[in-house]
Amino acid sequence: MVWSVVAGALSALLLLFTAVLFSAGLRPLVDRMAKRMPFGAAVGIAFGSVIFATVVIGFILVQPLGAELVN
Repeated sequence: MVWSVVAGALSALLLLFTAVLFSAGLRPLVDRMAKRMPFGAAVGIAFGSVIFATVVIGFILVQPLGAELVN
């Protein structure tokens, strides 16, 4: 039972650490945009642009990989 609790806590701590690193990486961009718009809008636009870039890169990379796997 103790091992199960420790494993669950480790997973949550890993997610928390990832979120902290992600927010620290976006902080300079958000600070720069927050000078011209509300802070919440700057956070939303920064987060949305990162999601959009990730999806676009994923589509660009997955298509050739799928073609290679079929052949």
